[in-house]
Amino acid sequence: MSDTESNDTSTKLRTGPPRSISRTKARRKVRSKRIFILSLVALFIVALSLSWFYYTWAESAPNTAESVYVVVEPNDTLSGIVSKLSSSGAIKSDFAFRVYMQFHQPPTLHPGTYSFKKPSSFAAVYATIRGGPIMKPLIIPPGLSLAQVADRVGMLPGHSAADFLKLELSNSIRSPYEPPGINSLEGLLGTATYDVVPGESDSTLLTDMVNEFSLFARQAGMTPDGTDSNGQSAYQVIITASIVREEAGIPSDGPKVARVILNRLAANMALQMDSTVRYAIGDPSRPPNLQDLKVNSPYNTYLNKGLPPTPIATVDINDLKDVLYPTTGNWLYFVVVSKNGAEAFADTYQQQLANEAIARAQGLIP
Repeated sequence: MSDTESNDTSTKLRTGPPRSISRTKARRKVRSKRIFILSLVALFIVALSLSWFYYTWAESAPNTAESVYVVVEPNDTLSGIVSKLSSSGAIKSDFAFRVYMQFHQPPTLHPGTYSFKKPSSFAAVYATIRGGPIMKPLIIPPGLSLAQVADRVGMLPGHSAADFLKLELSNSIRSPYEPPGINSLEGLLGTATYDVVPGESDSTLLTDMVNEFSLFARQAGMTPDGTDSNGQSAYQVIITASIVREEAGIPSDGPKVARVILNRLAANMALQMDSTVRYAIGDPSRPPNLQDLKVNSPYNTYLNKGLPPTPIATVDINDLKDVLYPTTGNWLYFVVVSKNGAEAFADTYQQQLANEAIARAQGLIP
């Protein structure tokens, strides 16, 4: 190889940046990577600090006299309750409270009304939920008289059964289904679960009950001035439905009991319903005896033909529908023949006697 070739080869081998420049670039890359990592760490610390300050702000609760009420419904979830707490102002942040709950055992949710300061600390909110509601829901089922409704209201803190019954009978709050000449809300209060908050007046509560009944009466297809296919006024339908409620042993017998009542009315027969006598004597818990059947009362359907002057109990939408859409049949009698409350229906008195023998053999009637 010639000297010229050797020099050319040496030149080729030395092509590229000098070693000092390569090392400088490498150091820059390392430095950039360190700066990037340090920046990430700094951002993380800043984010963590901001989160901590936000959580501390959200969790803190200055002393305040303002209270808010949050109602827990029977089907509410903890997530739904947290949203209610946030919207009511009981907590400052639902997100922060959800973080708090990740480190605490979920409390058992009991339906009712809870009282919180606005805002409260997370610990205070958690303790309040675990402590249970200050007022439980007011449940009004079908089958209650006005007096029994008043008794249930009287169990609420700050309410009196006597005061509520007095209001019910005062005629100061009327139902659109209460016809002229009738001054009673018997049977015209909605069967429902009512959320009552502290300080709620009897007047507000009773108005809610009247409105609730009007709502499901309309849902059943009734209007205050309307009549049904059997020619009954809306109020007569409600009276009949209240008797069905008290007489039907099982729900599926309701439309048949309604048919018996309508058939007896059409035949100008006394209804002879024990439930109306029990209402007359003020004791719904026991079957009437022979003396009870002679009591002088417009509610004694053994002595008086036609419907009693008012309903005898609260009803629900199904009771109304039983009367609006009764089963087709010629029955005039019925009696309980099964321990589950099922009844046998008869067209004739002889058939009724045979059914009574079956009931008597099972110890269901004396």
